[in-house]
Amino acid sequence: MASLPKTCSRCGGQFDAVAAFCPRDGAPLVAADDAPDPYLGTILFDQFRIEEKIGAGGMGTVYRARQTTIDRDVAIKILHRELTQNPDAVRRFHREAKVSSTLDHPNIARTFLFGQLPDGSLNSVM
Repeated sequence: MASLPKTCSRCGGQFDAVAAFCPRDGAPLVAADDAPDPYLGTILFDQFRIEEKIGAGGMGTVYRARQTTIDRDVAIKILHRELTQNPDAVRRFHREAKVSSTLDHPNIARTFLFGQLPDGSLNSVM
């Protein structure tokens, strides 16, 4: 049975399960099951409080957040940090945010805000 990859506690990169420290920045690596989510409980852009992780995939993670300024729930998609170095992934993420911001349908999440977090990760608020 293959071992799960480990995640860098500082840069968020994923590496081979046998590694103990990140080859990029020397920070300790933690198993996927043991890694605390760095975004849970944080407030983004002075108004979005991230409350829970609701899904994850190959491109990023989606969180339920509360927009405290107008008291509504939103979804925030955050692109995996290591993908911010991939120009194609960044281009697709930008295109998705632009297209979804123009659509108006009850079964499609509309993007309200798109930006970059202090750690360099890209995000969209829907």
